[in-house]
Amino acid sequence: CEKEIDEKLDGLPIIGWIDRIERNRKTGAMRVLDYKTSNKGDGPAKTHWQTFKAGRDDAVPAYAQFEIADKPHVWRDLQLFIYAWALGEMDRDDLELGYFNLPTVGADAGVKLITPVDREVLGAAMACARGVVADVGAGRFWPPATNLKYDDYEGVLFSQPEMCAHEPKGVAA
Repeated sequence: CEKEIDEKLDGLPIIGWIDRIERNRKTGAMRVLDYKTSNKGDGPAKTHWQTFKAGRDDAVPAYAQFEIADKPHVWRDLQLFIYAWALGEMDRDDLELGYFNLPTVGADAGVKLITPVDREVLGAAMACARGVVADVGAGRFWPPATNLKYDDYEGVLFSQPEMCAHEPKGVAA
């Protein structure tokens, strides 16, 4: 089924649609999927996190850093984990999260699950979400990100947002 979500995370409204929720009739196991129609058919792990890289990720807030198999990672996206939270299903041992890829070519069509989805990763995702909510609530949007994958304002900021944006008052350089 598809489900609308309208929840509050530490006071911040979280509104959207979950594309697909499956429940195994025999075992009760739950799978939460988001339909993706891109041509690449990337897996959800590639979208949600990346390995921490010194230099590139030094400015990433501590709440957005976590470990998988004793290796440091940083969050890039929280979509699937926010869906699990909004459904109230964070404590399940039989929860699967993933994408149902529908590329135009069809070679990578099908379900791709994110792994791991264990209590540590779920906890790290929610710690990050709460950190983001706290920063948004406090008006903290600094420092500007570098090496953006997409930047709709690249032409306006001449590919140098850190040179074009004014540093907020009270923030050390």
